[in-house]
Parts: sequence; structure tokens; C-alpha cells
Amino acid sequence: MKKLLLAFSMALLSSCAFVQKEKTIEFIQPEEHYTNAKRVYISNVSSPRYLDTDDMAYIYKHQLRYFAKHRFPCSLNCTVKNYLLEALPYLVEKPISDYELSIYIYDFEPSFKTFHSGNMILKARFYLKHKNTYKIEDFNYDKAFSVKDFSGLINQENIALQAMTKKLNNFIKYAIIIFKESKNV
Repeated sequence: MKKLLLAFSMALLSSCAFVQKEKTIEFIQPEEHYTNAKRVYISNVSSPRYLDTDDMAYIYKHQLRYFAKHRFPCSLNCTVKNYLLEALPYLVEKPISDYELSIYIYDFEPSFKTFHSGNMILKARFYLKHKNTYKIEDFNYDKAFSVKDFSGLINQENIALQAMTKKLNNFIKYAIIIFKESKNV
């Protein structure tokens, strides 16, 4: 009986060691908003499988890891799409436009050199389709950061997304002009 009670106690204590606390959901909100006269259908935001999770990735000592206490409200693709829909209100989720946007995110994570500093990386490719013609633009963001805490890191992710949004907005406006000019030729 004593052995059974000891085994039960050990099993109970060891199972408590694996209880994981709920992760804090981190929201990233755009600070700037852009307008456009034309509506653009955002058909797809995609990324490699290891990034398309609600876990927040980071790199430390050349290894990809995920934060243990923080996560996105939904997968990275969903988070970026929601961010863009808010920052670029001319983007629509229904195919009611002649312009169709797809985005592929290659990288989006901080790469730490020390516990509080490193580089924020965001690499993406934009595809804008009009009828059977595509315009493609690459976006590469790699900026050094130094933060005191996790909220500073979230701010760095927001800055990277804001830079991507600005570049995307300029790309869309320029591509629409090119599409119109090629139509008139």
C-alpha cells in the first residue's frame, strides 16, 4: 500500500511539472492607414509552415525557436492579413476587384545577438495580378534593435510590419498605374 501511495504521489507531482500556463496573446496594430481609389482583392497571405503558426518565432544562436509565454491571436498569415486589412482599407476579402494581391512571407522574426538586442527580419514578396499580367515586388527588412522588454520587441515587429505596409501601398499604386498605361498602349 505504501509503494502504491508513493507511486501515485510521484505520478501526480511529475504531471504537475508539465502543466503549461496560457500564453499571452500579443496584438500588433497599425499606426498608419493608407487609401487608394481602386479596390484590391487580397486573395492570399502565405508563409512556410514553421512560420504559419500562432507561436511567435525568433532566432537565437542560429536556431529557430518560439517564445514560451507569448503568441499571436491567430496564425502569422492570419495576423499579417488582418493587419493589412486594417492599414489598407481598400483591400477587400471578396473577389470583387480586377486586381488580385497575394503575399508570401519568407521570414518574420527577431534574430537575437544578445538577450536584448539583435535584428528584426521581415522578408516578403508581393504579387499583384490584373487579368493575365503580374507585377512582383520583393520586400526585405533587416534592422538592428535594442529593447528592454517584450513590449519593446512587439513594437519592433510593428515597425517592421508598418514598413512593409508602406512599401506594399506604394507598390500597389505604382502597379495599377502601369496596368492602366499598358492597357492604353
